[in-house]
Amino acid sequence: MNTRSKRGLAILAGGLSFVGAANATDLIIEGSFENVMGGVSAYNCHRDGTDAGWNGIVSCINYSFVYFTPPAIPASENPGSAHSWRHQSAVGAYALFSTPTNLTDFLQYDLQYALNQTVNLTNALTGPAIDAGYGLYTFSSWLASYTLNPEQPFLLLRFFDTSGTNQLGSDVIFDRTANTFAVVYADGTTNIPVDLSADHAWIKYVNSGTVPPGAREATVYITRSPNAGLSQSPDTYVDLVKLDVINANETTILDSATPSDNASNVSPAVVTSVTLRDLTTQVNTNTIQFSFDGVPILPSSVSKSGPITTVQYVPPGILPPLSAHTYRIVWSDNGVPIVTKTNQFQFTVAPYVNITLGPPIYLETFDSVSEGSLPSGWSVTNLTDVDVPGYDLNDVHSDAYLNWVVISRSTLSNIVATNAPDLSTVLNVAPNQVINNSLVTNLASGNFIFADSDHRGPNEKQIQYLFTGPYNLSGHADVYLSFHNLWTQYQNSMGSVEYSIDGGVTWLPALYLLDGPDILSDSSGNISPSNTFATAHGDVADVDAGTLANGHYGQYIGVNSNQWATLGSYLSARVSSDTTESKRVEFLRLSQADNQSNVRFRFANVGENSWYFGIDNFGLYSGAVVPPQLGPVTPASRTDYVGATAIFTANGRGAIPLGYQWRKNGVGVPGQTNSILSLPNIQMSDAGNYTVVVISSGLSVTSSPPVSLTVLATPSCGVTDGLAVYLNFDNNLNGQGGTTNSGSVLVGAERYAPGIIGQAASFQNDAGGGQPSDWAVTLGNQDDLYTNNFTVAFWLKTAVTSDGALTGNKDWASGANVGWLFDQLYTGFCNFRSSGGTRYDLGAEMRDGRWHHLALSVHRDTNGFLVYLDGTPVGMGMVGPTGGESLATGFDTLIGGTGPASYSGSGDVDDYAIWTRALSTEELTCVYANGLIGKSVDLLRTLPQLSITRNGSGGLPISWSTSFTGFTLESSPQLGTGAVWDAVPGVVNNQVIVSPGGSNKFYRLRKP
Repeated sequence: MNTRSKRGLAILAGGLSFVGAANATDLIIEGSFENVMGGVSAYNCHRDGTDAGWNGIVSCINYSFVYFTPPAIPASENPGSAHSWRHQSAVGAYALFSTPTNLTDFLQYDLQYALNQTVNLTNALTGPAIDAGYGLYTFSSWLASYTLNPEQPFLLLRFFDTSGTNQLGSDVIFDRTANTFAVVYADGTTNIPVDLSADHAWIKYVNSGTVPPGAREATVYITRSPNAGLSQSPDTYVDLVKLDVINANETTILDSATPSDNASNVSPAVVTSVTLRDLTTQVNTNTIQFSFDGVPILPSSVSKSGPITTVQYVPPGILPPLSAHTYRIVWSDNGVPIVTKTNQFQFTVAPYVNITLGPPIYLETFDSVSEGSLPSGWSVTNLTDVDVPGYDLNDVHSDAYLNWVVISRSTLSNIVATNAPDLSTVLNVAPNQVINNSLVTNLASGNFIFADSDHRGPNEKQIQYLFTGPYNLSGHADVYLSFHNLWTQYQNSMGSVEYSIDGGVTWLPALYLLDGPDILSDSSGNISPSNTFATAHGDVADVDAGTLANGHYGQYIGVNSNQWATLGSYLSARVSSDTTESKRVEFLRLSQADNQSNVRFRFANVGENSWYFGIDNFGLYSGAVVPPQLGPVTPASRTDYVGATAIFTANGRGAIPLGYQWRKNGVGVPGQTNSILSLPNIQMSDAGNYTVVVISSGLSVTSSPPVSLTVLATPSCGVTDGLAVYLNFDNNLNGQGGTTNSGSVLVGAERYAPGIIGQAASFQNDAGGGQPSDWAVTLGNQDDLYTNNFTVAFWLKTAVTSDGALTGNKDWASGANVGWLFDQLYTGFCNFRSSGGTRYDLGAEMRDGRWHHLALSVHRDTNGFLVYLDGTPVGMGMVGPTGGESLATGFDTLIGGTGPASYSGSGDVDDYAIWTRALSTEELTCVYANGLIGKSVDLLRTLPQLSITRNGSGGLPISWSTSFTGFTLESSPQLGTGAVWDAVPGVVNNQVIVSPGGSNKFYRLRKP
């Protein structure tokens, strides 16, 4: 049972009650799901993790991923940055019951699979108060679901006595398929239909009542509705689960306070707000006293509506970054005797920088430009496919959006209401941006220029170019471009900004917006702009070849290819489908535009069904001051083995290009001047503390605290026991290390490349559906091997993120098919499903162009499996209900493809092994660590142990396991230099009886 009081200590002194937290006590711990930990990183959050207070497994999704019907939960509700998803008692438990089903059976048999939290009611009020009927509860939550799937969330509240087993009172049910207890949509409307089974918007559910006398505990269950179907995993969304309990016999109480006590990352333009509730008496508004940072001050407003009194205070100006503040409220009631209460709260302001921006040299707001046209001297061109012929500014599918086009906020509202609700995110604003001492709250006022990609069809490319007219910057030094950026990144999109000082003959870099995984590295782990722009991607159009695949981003930029290697500091990693983080005011230092008379700009938006790019307030400035910002360096610490590549990442903000310098123990690290610190082939001497200095506008900031690197020596182990398949790909497909299972070419011709150990098989397939376009290896049908415990492990290097399958035995036409495989489509790179089990997609990001060790270890004896990346578990699941469920598919196990070869992969594979046992974490860590220093699996031999016993008749039986073959038993009268070892005669089936003599004799096993 998880219990914790959130109520502060009440000290009664002369009628004055000091309470350190709101009297209306929310008993639920982590009902906002902001601190889900563990599992696998996904959607800027975590999949299959845990959260304090909750019993079971829960996932979360950042609100920037709009998979529900917009809008999001109102900011006034304080929804935080993420909502919960996939609620279950254990990984895969959501699939252990069928829906739809009747409610009675569901409540009796299926609650065991729900996420749940039990709270102690006496953390809010005393047992006698509950038993006297003074306990009043309000149970509430916001519920939604994925727009394309049938699942809906289901919440249940139950009260129990002291034993925790005897239920008191009736069930309180929030079933998202029905409108019982539904009070309001997120858009503020209250017209809620009876049947909500096909509705996916956020709705708030609320129920209030009396805590049953005798109750001491309450349990909240979260699962999926028995009245809705299931499509693979349940895409049910829940946020802000609250169980507020008050004592109805109180006088007045503090109902809520914003910011909450000990809140962090609070907006510098905070509005403090306190609500007081009347119970047996009423708040006397004339007695309210408010203080901020210890100074008595007049509240900005005091209002009363029914039993609720709201007090607000708006501090003047903006609060300094990372500053700590307190606010305090004192009030009295109208009772006899008068009761006076006090509450005090503290909070910390978010980190931010205050940018100084003078008057513009030029400023284009687009407000004087007619919709559908362009500013004077500006031009557009496109390579966009037609979706819906005809010109209609109110339809983003029409030809009006083939190019960049000026539209108004009202036109955007019409589009959202009629044919593109997902564009409701266009006007989002990233938090805590401050310019000239004012918080940025709006990035587009009136008109703005817009390029849409989100509404081209999935088989239609969108490539749009925008060119400005010439700007005369003669006499202006220290030139900056600033614009309000309405960009949302997608996994295959690029936004670029370039400028020219020669009328467009040549182009210079300013900014390149790319999905983080598409910013590639070289073999040493350093950012490689050349690789980034030259590497073909299966989901990027190739306009030169006239195809929708295998294009590279360099095709769409203006800078010549012989300059690509210099563009690293202009690359800006953005987060795919995050509809808020890139909504920024951008600042670009244009060093070569100083004092130039003919400066033009080139904006590009490239993608396929890939969100959008919008711009407002395009301005040129001289002498802007853009101090650098620096978020936490990640990871905060790293431990790895000798030979690994250690990588730390800095998240700097400021005027692009930013300057970086990494330091070790305070001393600059030569050559490390990018946002990523990459230390290849680390040695013990590389251990230490690292910081980074970020430079912008001549100002610098240094990261703090330092991040640490610990380097471990390579462990020893033996893992060849049970090795059934081993291919080292040293220019051949033969079984190695004593194994007899060789590979053979399924299609195409063998291709090899340098591996992490010797050579590697290099597959250059299209990484998508269809037969391998390059080649693939078959190991034959290995289904019998997968009936017991087994392990698959190999090294992989790939930067491809398309729908490719790298190895496995399943038909990848559907991830729900039976079998296992490793793919390169998902961060969860291991897809696994048994005949009676749940589909899993487990793993972590590995598509970065560096060598990684991947493994799947299946423990049928304990009904579980683990997925590993670089020797560390990154996901786990159950084989099925019993652990014996089949993984047989009838297909071959392939490398470079999977199953029937209907999907293939692209990447280099090395040291591929399958064992007839489940390797432990220690063993797989050892395989990884030894691979880093070039030691292959077959060299990590499992050595037999000699057994010597006395048989009672004077002989000494010596034996070793018959699973080890090819060993010779030898003896010698001495050890060390000069020892002579002779074969022991008479050995049969790895055993022999020897007669002890009068002198020492030593025995050993040797394998030629």
